[in-house]
Amino acid sequence: MSVILIFISFLTFISCEKDKNNSSNKIELIPLKTGNTWTYENYRSNTLINTSLIQTGDYININGNKGYKFISGDYPLHETFIVDNDIDGNFVTIGGYSDTDSLFAPSINYKRNASKGDSWNYQEISVSDESGIFKMSLIKVYCTNTDTLIDTRKGTFNCKVYKWSPNLGEDDFLEYISENVGIVKTEHFENNKLFTFMILLDYKINK
Repeated sequence: MSVILIFISFLTFISCEKDKNNSSNKIELIPLKTGNTWTYENYRSNTLINTSLIQTGDYININGNKGYKFISGDYPLHETFIVDNDIDGNFVTIGGYSDTDSLFAPSINYKRNASKGDSWNYQEISVSDESGIFKMSLIKVYCTNTDTLIDTRKGTFNCKVYKWSPNLGEDDFLEYISENVGIVKTEHFENNKLFTFMILLDYKINK
C-alpha cells in the first residue's frame, strides 16, 4: 500500500463534508458520527488517576482522504487522527495531520467479523507531541476472544478482544470492543504485568 506524505501548508486542501449516510441499523465496531462521545476512567495500579474523553469530530476530506476526526485531548500542534468504518463495519485508521506534518495510509485496525485466533497486519500511525511529526510501523493485531463480558458503570457489554504490541511483547495492549458501542475497556501490560487500564464511564451515540 502506498503512503502519501503531505506537509501541511496553506495550500493543503481540507474540507468538511456532511456525515456519511450510515444506516442506523448498520453494525459497526465503533460507531462513527459527528458528536459521538465516550468518557473513560483511567487507572494505574488499580488507582483512579483521572477521566478522559474521546469524541468523533467532523467528517472531512484532506486531499481525497476522507474520514472522521477522532479527538482525545488537546495537542500543542493540533495533532488529529482521521478514522472511518468500511463497508463491512471494520474500524479503519485513515491517517493523521498536524500543523507541521501529515501521513495517510488507510489500514484496518479492528476487524468486525474477526474470529478467535485471527490475526492481520496493521499499519499503525503515531505522532510525536513535541514535533507533530507522524510515523508509521507495521504491527500484528490478534483477536483473542469474541464473547468477553465487561462490567462498567453503564452496564455489562459483550466484547471482542483485540491484542497488539508495538515492541514485540514488552508492552501489550488489549482492547475490549462492543459492537455499536465502541471501546469499552483498554488494558496496558508491561512485561506481562497490568500497568494501566481505562474503562467506560459514559457514552453518547448519535443516530
